[in-house]
Amino acid sequence: MRLYYRIFGYRRLSFALSDAANALNICMKYGYPYRDMRVEGERVSLTFTLFSASRFAARCREREIKVFFEPARGIPAFFGRYLVRPGVVLGFLFAALTVFFSGRFVWDVRVSGNVSLTCDEVKEVLADSGLSVGSYIPSLNTNRTEGRAMLLCNRIAWISVNMSGNVAYVEVMEKIPNDQEKPSDRPANLVAAREGTVVEFIAYSGHCELSVGDTVKPGDLLIGGVYGEKTPGVVLTRAL
Repeated sequence: MRLYYRIFGYRRLSFALSDAANALNICMKYGYPYRDMRVEGERVSLTFTLFSASRFAARCREREIKVFFEPARGIPAFFGRYLVRPGVVLGFLFAALTVFFSGRFVWDVRVSGNVSLTCDEVKEVLADSGLSVGSYIPSLNTNRTEGRAMLLCNRIAWISVNMSGNVAYVEVMEKIPNDQEKPSDRPANLVAAREGTVVEFIAYSGHCELSVGDTVKPGDLLIGGVYGEKTPGVVLTRAL
């Protein structure tokens, strides 16, 4: 069967062999194209497009030629059968729309590289910056999202957002905390924190009060921060 017939639909019509001459004359007179003529016993059948079949049948009725119809076939007939079932049509449309729109929204946000910040904290910052589950991908500007995230959270030194399908992959680099206290330069002794044996030591400042192999108890003086024995010659330093 030609592709033309399948696209626009076709139908097979039959009539009595005694009416064959009149039926074929109608086709020739009005220009109704047909295909695949068959003679089966006392009946003759022809295949028409749906457009030609309805007009051919009307001309036959005018001449009192009885015509028998077989079910319509082709693409129009296929959709015609299902259009009478609203549930099937709605289900098909819903599935098509779901497939179309599902690829246009963010389904998941995956965070990596974070240390002190939790994934939920990073996702909250991203949501305030315009990226979250459900965000519309065509309107998503990752460069703007990254810039806003770094402005909103001063603990983020660098952030990168990369889309792969419906998943947003987020890489984070946190700022190194600068909350360590500046070493004090006040004079002080260095004492043992717990019991042990001295294996090795290097005295950067102060006077060493022990030797390798000595055992110490908590509170024992290891390195003194006082030099000299007389007041004019005493030097105070921080043992290290």
